[in-house]
Amino acid sequence: MKKDYLIKLIAGALLITTALNSCRDDFDFEEFDNSDDSIAINGKVATPLINSKIKFSDFKPETINKRLHFSTDNTGLIHMIIDQDDKVQDLPNMLSPEEMAALGLVPQPWKNVYETEKQDVYRDNEKGTLMIKEPSFTLKSKTMNGSKIDLQIDKIDFYKEDGTLLKTVTPVNPEYAEEVTVDNNTTNGDLSKALDMMPDYYIMTYSAKADELKNNEKMRVNIVIDMPLEIKAKGFSISDTMELNINDILENVDELIVKSKAENSLPIDINFKAYFLAKEIKIDSLYAEGPWEIGAATVDDNGKVQNTIAASRETTFEKDRISALVNRKCDKLVYDIKLETTQDKYVKITDLQSIYMRMSMCAEAGYSTED
Repeated sequence: MKKDYLIKLIAGALLITTALNSCRDDFDFEEFDNSDDSIAINGKVATPLINSKIKFSDFKPETINKRLHFSTDNTGLIHMIIDQDDKVQDLPNMLSPEEMAALGLVPQPWKNVYETEKQDVYRDNEKGTLMIKEPSFTLKSKTMNGSKIDLQIDKIDFYKEDGTLLKTVTPVNPEYAEEVTVDNNTTNGDLSKALDMMPDYYIMTYSAKADELKNNEKMRVNIVIDMPLEIKAKGFSISDTMELNINDILENVDELIVKSKAENSLPIDINFKAYFLAKEIKIDSLYAEGPWEIGAATVDDNGKVQNTIAASRETTFEKDRISALVNRKCDKLVYDIKLETTQDKYVKITDLQSIYMRMSMCAEAGYSTED
């Protein structure tokens, strides 16, 4: 979730004329939907946490390559795009076609290997799977002096972070061209199978050839990974972190109530967890009794929403749990959203689908503004 969707917490008090008699009885989202700040009245502190429509394209894992972005095609389908440039490389000196013919030599291509940084492929935190129906890897060359270079993708090796080879994808009948693409059609479906194994990085081996190179020619290789979000998901999770500043609010608090509401128009079952952290260590779970489960919306074959799913959850923190948050100096809240779809068909994720999430907290403190 993008940070600008998370409403800032304010530790101070803003006095208003309406009193909150009880967090449990009178605390309601409608009081805070249009508020940016905390309010404190008669020993009660109310703070809005989230009030946002979150699209799938707003979910970007903190580990992902910085070159990842999302785009929408003319049907509204969201695409995950990873756009990567290799380093500029000096091209080898080559004989001209005439010189090679005079020597009786057949023109030979040269090979090179493209190795990404680790975590360059969209990845999962809990070994789930996200099956992409029509992924593609496109390889382009950019020359500095204008020589014509043709490329060919020889193979793509997919690895886990520890270096374990998961799968090798080899194109069927590869061809040389200025721009070449590997997809399921050119790999007998192996590309989806490789991504289904949730690799952390890949190594691409490609060949290049040219009839003639200009003097001191240099080339940059560009790889674009296109993953249209027509997906099957199982246990695939996306995490993000929210900075908190609530210790001043929670001091002398006897009870804390967090109310959450959601409207899901994504065709995905959502399993929602949230953890309080102190110096990156988990202190407590927002939903100690178990993850918040939100059902999938009903959509048609084009991804148009037919029916949204509404859900709500309330969590109460007693004095001992509140004291643990304060004593450990809680400073972050981590969201973990696990996605599940039915495994018999792919679902389309479009720009019009979203999760409308609202979350607020109310704390009852041992003081009054009348004191």
